Amino acid sequence: MNMNKLFKKRLFFFITSTVFILILTVASSYAFTHSDFSNDAVVFNNDKLKVLYENGQVIDQKSSYPMSFQQGIEEAPLSTIKVINNKKAASNFYLKISDKEENSNNLGFDKIYYSINGEAPLLLSTASDGIVYYGKVNGDEEVILSIRVWASAEHITNNDQGKSVNLKYEILEK
Repeated sequence: MNMNKLFKKRLFFFITSTVFILILTVASSYAFTHSDFSNDAVVFNNDKLKVLYENGQVIDQKSSYPMSFQQGIEEAPLSTIKVINNKKAASNFYLKISDKEENSNNLGFDKIYYSINGEAPLLLSTASDGIVYYGKVNGDEEVILSIRVWASAEHITNNDQGKSVNLKYEILEK
């Protein structure tokens, strides 16, 4: 009789443990596969805004090749930024693109195009202090910015060989 009780206790413990591990595995798998973040995602929170840089905050195109105006619009790597306002009041913000680090190996802003949300591309040198976009996000809403940045084939010279696009994004409140 004593062996029967011990067997029942161990069987109960084994079944309970197995069910717990199974539930934990399924929940973890679901959370991982349905996550909103990619491997490169960077999230910043401040008083009003939450900013999600889905492809990272840095543009590092060391191995990229210069592209024509049309080619860049279609083929340049796409970066996505979500600006989320969790407060009730609207908030103004701006997007600034700047050098990741001061370096003589960086391509000049007069040789880099950018396009936001499919708009007509502009040279980065036309932006005042690197500010390329002004926006407003209403309370409890989000704004999604799709950005392409590429080296301009039309403006590259022999002196630019070996230089790269090495920039960073910043969303700042106005």
